[in-house]
Amino acid sequence: MALCRQSPGRILDLHGPKRLLQTGSLLVAVIIGLFAFTNASLLSVIILYAIFMFGASMLAMPAQTNGLNQLPAKYNADGAAIVNTLQQVAGAFGTALASSVFTAAAKTSSADTSTAIALATSATFQVLLVVAIGGLLISLTVNNKQPVTANVPVNQ
Repeated sequence: MALCRQSPGRILDLHGPKRLLQTGSLLVAVIIGLFAFTNASLLSVIILYAIFMFGASMLAMPAQTNGLNQLPAKYNADGAAIVNTLQQVAGAFGTALASSVFTAAAKTSSADTSTAIALATSATFQVLLVVAIGGLLISLTVNNKQPVTANVPVNQ
């Protein structure tokens, strides 16, 4: 993922966050949709996952940078702390959601174990697809606004 962050960083500097966030959200949603509704070979999964991670790299850094750029300089430390905390909470929530959906889908399936696992995995990706589409819709509202510049010294 570190290698994938090089080009989005340059694009962010040149064009702003809007196009990156929309493209990254679209990539993530499409790949999750493919995971939800197709049977893929191991090679396909590896390629799709690499594309997914490239899309995720187009989301993480530009979203955080854009959010923090909207704050006056004196609030940068507080903003970074809030973003880091929210990342942890969102990660825990996403894991809990995926685990809960998987467990519920697997328990309600009357099929054999391997089929139940496949159906539960598909159901989990379908729920994650809804979340990804929500993220895509939110990314459509992003503007390429200039950062807030405050005339207040950082020490105050």
